Amino acid sequence: MTSTYLLYLDILGFKKMVEQNDPRIDDLFERVDTLRVFMDEAFKTLIFSDTIICFLKHDPRSKEARETMLMYACEASQSLFYHCVQLGIVFRGVLTFGEFKYTKHKHFDSYYGKALIDAYQKDNGHEITGTGLFVDKSISSNLNIFRTIEYNDKFDFVYPNQSIGDFENWPKAAFPIDWILLEGPSLLDLDAKYFKFLKNQIDTHQDEYIRSKYLTTYELYKKRFSGLIEFLELNDFDHRKLSPEVDWEEKLDEFPRSIY
Repeated sequence: MTSTYLLYLDILGFKKMVEQNDPRIDDLFERVDTLRVFMDEAFKTLIFSDTIICFLKHDPRSKEARETMLMYACEASQSLFYHCVQLGIVFRGVLTFGEFKYTKHKHFDSYYGKALIDAYQKDNGHEITGTGLFVDKSISSNLNIFRTIEYNDKFDFVYPNQSIGDFENWPKAAFPIDWILLEGPSLLDLDAKYFKFLKNQIDTHQDEYIRSKYLTTYELYKKRFSGLIEFLELNDFDHRKLSPEVDWEEKLDEFPRSIY
């Protein structure tokens, strides 16, 4: 059996959405169908209920090719992240490398392997309790675009929020910021919306275990972006307060913000 890169994503709260006949389910899958990863023939994607599996058909030979393929996988997760923010949905995902076999038979498709089992067990057990994307440490060194932070001895957490990257370790007093620092496309409005969602779940969710998932994720963000988050907390997570001079409505039409 060959080894490959595998992205395993689990839509959280899916059972409740099904029971309530939530229209967001169809909306979500319509959005998933637009992800650019489907345009790359190097990847194959399978969806079953609340689970999305995306894997690389062949193991790239060079270091540059591995970095590129992992970047594409993270970009797929990033796109899904921002679509989910719009819908008020969260996911937990594992990006790993290991044995996996997919076969297209005459009447059905089959897929199995150690990488899939490991990803399922990590995602559905208690080894990973947060939300978002977690990458296996054995391959995280190949990520050269997205920021990561250590989650535990086996996984790193991946920050999909490239718009806030420049504000890492900025103090609260540094905000609001000059409009020129936000020149060009920005997804800060969606980042602020996500932080507000996390904080609301932490403060109001009645299930202690579910509440702890959101708290874990919130704390991972605060480790790198505490000043930004503290400023947003004081301003009811209103992204416009980050830079009042910015024409935020105009930014809605800019790519990549416009695709969400």
